[in-house]
Amino acid sequence: MNSTSTPQILEDLKVTAEKFLAVYPEICALVAAQPATAQISEPIPYQITEKSEEHLISQLLQKLGTPLHIKGYRYLSTAIQMVSQDYLLLFAVTKELYPSIAKIYDTTPSRVERAMRHAVRVMDRNGGGYYSLNFTSQPTNSEFLAWCVETLKFQK
Repeated sequence: MNSTSTPQILEDLKVTAEKFLAVYPEICALVAAQPATAQISEPIPYQITEKSEEHLISQLLQKLGTPLHIKGYRYLSTAIQMVSQDYLLLFAVTKELYPSIAKIYDTTPSRVERAMRHAVRVMDRNGGGYYSLNFTSQPTNSEFLAWCVETLKFQK
């Protein structure tokens, strides 16, 4: 619970309102003093011109049906980023990749491997459209990572 009482909050609001009302006429005068030629430009809509690698990975994992709430999702996302930067990590998954991810998330390599395998198993069980189009059986973690990295190469 907040230690500030309701009367104190109301008093603070009153003081803030009084301060605003004191400067309000000056603000109005400044706005009115703007020359007629000055035009307020319309806001430029925010556009993503190039999707970040993290965004592409997130889209791919979601399209495959990876549940966002499980730890394996985060570990897979990090692993895909790392493998896309250094493809040789696929040949040292247990010696380098899992320990690197474990260090980032302050956990153990075996938990990382297990969580990633669980995420892939959940996708396999759900058998979502995009997943079932690309995999006929549950791939190993390294097979899944290699496929994701190769797929992302063509999306950039």
